[in-house]
Formats: sequence, structure tokens, C-alpha cells
Amino acid sequence: QSISFPTYPNAVWGGRIRIKPGDSWYAQAGSYLVFQDFRNQDHYGVEFSAPSGSGALILGEFGYLVGKYKGKDGLPGRYKIGGYYDTERLTDLSSGADVRGTWGIYLMGEQMFFTEDEKYDQGLSGFLALSYAPPDLNSIMFMAAGGLSYKGLIPNRDNDALALVSAYGKYSSRITQSYELLLELNYRVHLAPWIFIQPNVQGIINPGGDSTIDDALEIGFALGFNI
Repeated sequence: QSISFPTYPNAVWGGRIRIKPGDSWYAQAGSYLVFQDFRNQDHYGVEFSAPSGSGALILGEFGYLVGKYKGKDGLPGRYKIGGYYDTERLTDLSSGADVRGTWGIYLMGEQMFFTEDEKYDQGLSGFLALSYAPPDLNSIMFMAAGGLSYKGLIPNRDNDALALVSAYGKYSSRITQSYELLLELNYRVHLAPWIFIQPNVQGIINPGGDSTIDDALEIGFALGFNI
């Protein structure tokens, strides 16, 4: 199992504070109530109780901004390093015992490398994300994700974007799975300022970390609206 990290649209009780003393950097910290089945529809809205086994997820992050992201000329970039500590009740993957307390760290960055316009809207950008969590309480101990995207690659299609992304997950040495690798190529086509479609091709290597399962090829598309 892994920690109960809250993400949209599933919410939990908590709070966050952020400071930004200058244009280039910021620091933020937060604490949130977490428990294994917080995505259950019975735990939302006016649910004020702390279910059995719940705990506090405490996070801290430092970020550094460059270029347009700090309000000045230059290729925009954002870099962040952070970590967390989770006090909820978890299961030790080796012994099966109930224990409390695990942690993780992450490093993330996104940077524009080339721009076609003075607004830094069209051009080539990339991102990279790395994370680690100890293998005794986390089913995935290491993850790496990254990719490149180019907005406005085709003439007269300034809002369209081509992207190549990949993600690698290394499973805990305490379980039988090994790793899983995802490769994706997609192209976002804006049919109008308010709607786009995004066809994609995905290759999944070692699905679920199980070498007995054949690699998979998936073709799909997404439909989105800009409101």
C-alpha cells in the first residue's frame, strides 16, 4: 500500500501556509487529515470525525522561479524540492504488522528551452519529477517522470501542442512486482478557443510490475473544454 495522498477532486480537512519573500523563491507547509479510504463517498462534506487509523500528512516545500514565472523577462522555469511525513496507520509490507509513520521526498522541475514569441507562449518546454519513499511501507519506492512538449510546432496552429512523456515506477523490494514503464505520445488539437481533442498513443512495459503480463499498446483520445 501507499500513503493516502489527497488530490483533486477528493479533498480532506487541512490547512496550508505559504510565504514568498521575493520574486525568485517561496516556501510552503501544510498538514492534512488522511486515512486509507478517504475517497469513499461517505467521508466528505460535513464529515468531521477522524476515522480509526487516520493520521496527519505533513508536507514542506521550497520553490525557485526563473524568467517569466518570477515576473521578469526570460524563459520561464519552476523548480521545487519537498518532503512529507505521514502518521496514519499503515501495514508493514514485510511483517504485516500495523505501524505508524512513513516519509518521502521529491524533486520537480519544469523549464522552457526555446520560445517563438515574446510572450513565452509558444516553443519547447520540458519537465522532470523524481520521488522516493522507503520500501517497508510503500508499494512504490521510486518514481521518475519526464517529458518534452512543443506548443505551436505546426505553422498557423499556434495553440496546438505535441508532447512526449514517460513515467517509471520501481516497486518496493518487499513485494513481488518489479517495475512499470509508461511511454506516451500525444497531440492536442484546438478546434476552437474553448474546446480541444488530444489523441494519444501509449506503450506500457511490464504492466503492474508483473513480468508474466504482456506489454500493452493503447490508442485513445481526450476531449477537453476551456471555460
